[in-house]
Amino acid sequence: MQDLGEGIGLTTAWTGEVDKGWGLGVTDVEGLKVLTDPSTQFLYFASDGTDLFTSTLAGNPIWTQLPFVKAGNVAKLPDAVWAYGGPAAGLVTAIIGAPYFVWLLWRSRKATA
Repeated sequence: MQDLGEGIGLTTAWTGEVDKGWGLGVTDVEGLKVLTDPSTQFLYFASDGTDLFTSTLAGNPIWTQLPFVKAGNVAKLPDAVWAYGGPAAGLVTAIIGAPYFVWLLWRSRKATA
């Protein structure tokens, strides 16, 4: 997923530790406070039926005060997006996620203009 984003000009804002194989990191909501740029675009998956970002965290004062949350830069990717399937999944992600990626590029360029 990161390769797709970088391929269209996005960069990752996360500088915390990640595993070398998948590039995955773990944090809690307090750990997200290092993302201080309000133009950060926060994409997430919630395909298991539980969307913590619109339920549990919706009333969390730390989450609601994060600069990118206050700026409305949070987007859930479609449930059909599969981040761990190699080239075929990357193609499906690119097709299904195209509206999100275009929106992200527009938002990121608008924020820097």
